[in-house]
Amino acid sequence: MIRVGNAGYLYDGSDIHALEDISLVLEPGERICVLGPNAGGKSTLAQLIAGVRFATEGEVVVDGTVLTPKTAISVARNVGFVAQDPRSSMVSSLVFDEVAFGLRNLGLPSKKVAGRALGALERCGIRKLQHSSTTELSGGQQQLVSLAAALALDPAYLVLDEATAMLDGTSAKRIDALVDNLVADGVGVLEITHSILRAMGAHRIIVIDCGRMAWQGGFDALLSDDGALRVLGLDGDPTVALLRTIRAEGFPFAPGCTPDDVRSYAEMHQLGYRLRSVVAPHRVAPGNAPAHELALDGVGVVYGKNVALSDLSLAIGDELVVVAGPSGSGKSTCASVLAGILPPDEGDALLDGERVRAGRVGLAMQYPQDQLFAPTVRDDIAFGPRNLGVEGAALDAVVSSAADAMGISDLLDRNPFELSGGQARRAALAGIIALNPAAYIFDEPLSGLDAFGRRQTKALVARLRGAHAPVIIVSHDVEEWLDAASRVIFLREGHLAYDCDGMAAQTRTQPYISCGLEPPLAVAMRALSGMGSERRPQHG
Repeated sequence: MIRVGNAGYLYDGSDIHALEDISLVLEPGERICVLGPNAGGKSTLAQLIAGVRFATEGEVVVDGTVLTPKTAISVARNVGFVAQDPRSSMVSSLVFDEVAFGLRNLGLPSKKVAGRALGALERCGIRKLQHSSTTELSGGQQQLVSLAAALALDPAYLVLDEATAMLDGTSAKRIDALVDNLVADGVGVLEITHSILRAMGAHRIIVIDCGRMAWQGGFDALLSDDGALRVLGLDGDPTVALLRTIRAEGFPFAPGCTPDDVRSYAEMHQLGYRLRSVVAPHRVAPGNAPAHELALDGVGVVYGKNVALSDLSLAIGDELVVVAGPSGSGKSTCASVLAGILPPDEGDALLDGERVRAGRVGLAMQYPQDQLFAPTVRDDIAFGPRNLGVEGAALDAVVSSAADAMGISDLLDRNPFELSGGQARRAALAGIIALNPAAYIFDEPLSGLDAFGRRQTKALVARLRGAHAPVIIVSHDVEEWLDAASRVIFLREGHLAYDCDGMAAQTRTQPYISCGLEPPLAVAMRALSGMGSERRPQHG
């Protein structure tokens, strides 16, 4: 049993609590999901339980042992931890060595190390990556490696901090099944997440806000509590509305249930027609003659022996295009080539018919901390415009406008490395829009963001589209963008698998299946109701 007793945490030099008076118990065989706004203390709680940080008030007790700097090592093998940014814990250059690292530190025989490491890779569906470089993996693949490394130690408890945030639906579904099996075998799991769907199967949900416990209970109770949903920014959320409708039709939300169970129930009870009103698709108006056009012409990229992109051609004008695909399908490589920061091995990236120069296309990277380096958020946002010659009052106005757009005006004098993951992502986005580039590429822009941050980001994209700038969203979380996307491009193993308009992507499951993705819940419900039966999307 893990017991958190009246725990609090103060960062060095601060008199503001990151956590205050938190008490909870995680039993063996129990799954708890922790939800809450960005900077509310969720990741700090995960780190306290995993022994990465130590409570400055109260205590954290793991199977009778109080976690302190002296005891943390002895109990570390009992608590597996997958951090929000998996790279922060990676120590090896090869995938197999990364997964085997903890086992070797335990002094296990080589044969046993190999067996357990390969077994953990197999459970996560990435055994084929065992000889790959950890630095050449996609963000989602790195998350799976980090999870495999934790599972190889055969922990009694597992702490997941947004551990599936970079995963496509199919990979996340595999991990859900793995977690369910672990829980059934008696492993206690605590998961930090912003996803209401991920919280669906938990035994208990805890909401943390401003460092304090704001609410706790079961999933059904959460759906009924407008106050708790308001804290999470989910009041009026379309997914919540869909789940409430399904519940009203008799679906029993219980620990272990999944979106697949919801789909099966709706199909079995023929609810498609009755769900039409809550899953109605959005029609996006076609764009005008493009002010700028961004294109790939026969692009190929190879990392060592791995083909990341192969003969990829596409053109994007006055439209919002979502690029989707399984983890490792080439999405982020595609973004880097389009932005002009990664020269392709074959073909060209073109902006208005000329080879893209770095800086002409704004790129918000998958991990925002890769773009943050200045002593304050203000300086970070100002860096690009200042290098372009903007100064004085004009520079102040650009910085203020970008910060307002991302809802971070109160963070301008903060050190960017002291921000939460969600705050850091918004700060990085502000730095991109301050450059006023010809086109924009956002790589997983909603990962780690709470509902407020997601709304801010989507509102920003809407404003950019209002100015007719080409916008490309690289995302595994396709459903978040379907109401605004004019087009969705699906990649698989570096190739174009499907290219269809936004309406087809909202109503048909085939585009997702074509590249090995799990269709989003709302898309499956629309398909069940027959909304997409007459649409004929373009095939890539």
